[in-house]
Amino acid sequence: MNSTAFTIAQILAGGGAAGADLPPTEADRQANANFQANFAALARSQPDLAGRIERLPLPLEFVFGRDGALTAHDDGGWWTGCSVPLAAGRELLKTLELNGVVGCYVNPTHAGQLRACFERIASSQAVVAIIPDFLTLGVILRCDDFSRAIQAGRLLFAAGWDWAQRLAEIFQNHPGLPLPQQFIRTALLEDEHLQPFTIEAQEIVSAETVRRSGRIALLRSQAQRRRPGTGPHNGDRWVAVAGSEFKLGDMAGPALSVVLANSGNITMLDPDDPQQASPLSVAAAAAQADAIVVADVFRTDMPDVLASRTAWITWVTKDRLARPDANAPGDGVILADSRWAVAAMEVGWSPNRIEIGGWPNLSVGVAGCGEAKIKLLGLAADTWTLDIPAHIKQFSSHRLLWETIVDELTSDPLVLGAQPREYLRERMAQLDVKEEGLDRASFLERCIYPAYHQGLAALALRAALPLVLLGRGWKQMPEFAPHAGGPIRGLQPLSIALGVCGALIHPSPDSAAHPVEALGLGIVQPAGLTPQGFVETARRALRGPSPPKRPQTAVLSRALIEKLINAAANSQSRPISGQ
Repeated sequence: MNSTAFTIAQILAGGGAAGADLPPTEADRQANANFQANFAALARSQPDLAGRIERLPLPLEFVFGRDGALTAHDDGGWWTGCSVPLAAGRELLKTLELNGVVGCYVNPTHAGQLRACFERIASSQAVVAIIPDFLTLGVILRCDDFSRAIQAGRLLFAAGWDWAQRLAEIFQNHPGLPLPQQFIRTALLEDEHLQPFTIEAQEIVSAETVRRSGRIALLRSQAQRRRPGTGPHNGDRWVAVAGSEFKLGDMAGPALSVVLANSGNITMLDPDDPQQASPLSVAAAAAQADAIVVADVFRTDMPDVLASRTAWITWVTKDRLARPDANAPGDGVILADSRWAVAAMEVGWSPNRIEIGGWPNLSVGVAGCGEAKIKLLGLAADTWTLDIPAHIKQFSSHRLLWETIVDELTSDPLVLGAQPREYLRERMAQLDVKEEGLDRASFLERCIYPAYHQGLAALALRAALPLVLLGRGWKQMPEFAPHAGGPIRGLQPLSIALGVCGALIHPSPDSAAHPVEALGLGIVQPAGLTPQGFVETARRALRGPSPPKRPQTAVLSRALIEKLINAAANSQSRPISGQ
């Protein structure tokens, strides 16, 4: 045993290392460094928990497992009986798909399982881990460094024999954290052992749902009675909901930030921060506001959250429109594509509540880049493998539909046409797949769009076009890896990457407004072209002048938002200056 081992007498006496004269091993040093980092983070996010584990003695010897991950020996055997804890965790959680923002991980037994979980979820998602045994928690906090996730509010622990009480306290102390919609478990936890946890946790979530609903109702009532411009700041106030996570397929958050950041009387709310993502967080932020500005989310998507007198302004960047709320005449929509105006009026938006505001200029000047000698054809789109999700595999007809679409679009992407939803409907009819139970969102986002992008990339490469693939996922695919430019994590890195591009492939199969049009380059739009026509258009774009850009229209701006708020506010006799 090395310097981290304890005798039973020393444990009962409060700790003290056996063989303290032995120098610490590398595993000892790493375990201590991990614990110090995790403890410092916990002291800020969960100080009560930090106090309960600060001097917890551990009768274990820390060692590196056969997979290189830090673990421990327990009476000569491997902790939890596993010598490859991280590899095992990855195998156990390889099919994990976390729905919603927060998952409740029931009784993880090793840091490797938690690490594997965080490898599978998005940076905008969080985990609340139920660990009823402090010894297990102590080992977990020494076998990996989770301090960044803890500091970011993405990892919280309901620990100890009174874990249920601690779970309730987490939700009360972190009102911005959405309530979990899914339990996470591994095959190591049998159903009879899982059930007591889930029953008690569901009761806690139900009680917290009622408590938060009451709090939202109170905030909404107070906001409804408040007169405009009487908040804690002078003048009228807005809340802007703008996600910080950069995604090539959804740049609405960064665009809103570019337009509204550093403006007076505007509170920025980040839905990609799990601690700001709950409806209660929105209600609290908007309690003293006169308007909320958000991309692609409508009041009817979050009913009974905001007072009807608080104007809800939706910047519509996708071809989805919801009906207006009849009780909120001050709401309005700003459309990124003027062709959506007819559809907006068809679902009930009156002309005085509609404005056209396209994508603002998202190109960021980068000094010293110079002109590239060779101009490449860029495709800016995140992608991923086209493996069939577990919930799709459960139905043979859905699995066949998925496989048929993948085979077709990766071979001939232009068969998709300009209406992906209509394409999906037609393929469903061909294979006699019923609407009931079909996860359309997964088919569109995880199958049709990535298969289309990969098909376009393959088509360009077969034609020997000088292609560069910008975004996540391409490097993991051998056929595309040599042309992959890597992940794009912000507007400035995107501008740098675009310095080698002479033109961009429009990543949307339709011709609707898209953020790539605001990046300062000409666009090659595949919609309506044959494969040969697409290749010829791309070659012309790279040889000569850039292909024509979309005609200039008004773009999103603070002034445009003010105009819409004022116009809509006139219908309820409430002037809003926005100054």
